[in-house]
Amino acid sequence: MPRNPSDARDAALTRMRRINRWLVAGAVVATGLLTDVAAQAFPGRTITRRADSSSDTRPPAALTMVPKHRRLAHHRATHTALTPPAQAPQQAQVQTTTVATPAPTQPTPTQVTPPPVTPAPVVSGGS
Repeated sequence: MPRNPSDARDAALTRMRRINRWLVAGAVVATGLLTDVAAQAFPGRTITRRADSSSDTRPPAALTMVPKHRRLAHHRATHTALTPPAQAPQQAQVQTTTVATPAPTQPTPTQVTPPPVTPAPVVSGGS
């Protein structure tokens, strides 16, 4: 007995939906597994400061507890403003030398211009 084409199409679409769901779920699981493998393979490290390399002996957490207005004041006090140069830059003198070039042996190609493009007619697709 011949099958109805629309029933076959509906059955195929149902199978495709189910396959897509499994593929999405598998991709999420695979991403999680790869993330876990990478985290185990490359563990994080704590950065430690050496006492002789820094003049600031406060712990790092204490630096973040300074109010913002005091940090800005410290920033402004430690950096100086830009000052203009004493003299404006001068243009450099360039010496030009001429070199005799031999005459071309081949004729130079002429400029070829493409034909003008005519715009396409405007078509309204009103319903």
